[in-house]
Amino acid sequence: MKQEDWERVLQKIKTLINNQKIRDIDTVRLVMLYALHYEKHANNDINGLIELLKKRNVPDKYIKLIYNILEYSGVNTRQSNLFDREAVAKITKKLFKGLSGVDNIYTQHCPLINETLEDLIKGRLSTHAFPYFGNMIMSRSSV
Repeated sequence: MKQEDWERVLQKIKTLINNQKIRDIDTVRLVMLYALHYEKHANNDINGLIELLKKRNVPDKYIKLIYNILEYSGVNTRQSNLFDREAVAKITKKLFKGLSGVDNIYTQHCPLINETLEDLIKGRLSTHAFPYFGNMIMSRSSV
């Protein structure tokens, strides 16, 4: 993302935080999304946004949510990039491909575990998304 785009996003969020018509929880949600997306950006202003929330008198229980989301869903704990455009495009393509010619989408549902197991059997699981211990690979006969 270009520097100008990043700065524009930050400015829009600050404007929304200062808008008293926006609910406190919604401003916190904006900051959480910003924090997840720009957590590793060299010039992120997560602390500045948190200070704006405090000046707005947002309850501490909401402010703690920002720290919690970074701790439990931050870049160091998640296995894939939440904001990867290619991954989103792939999911969207699968969704629309699966819906073509379907009269009742509810009867056509296929759980994610089904796709994951098929990828496992075919040896197509990403080791980044599904890490394993050691060099041991289980064969189908040992399962």
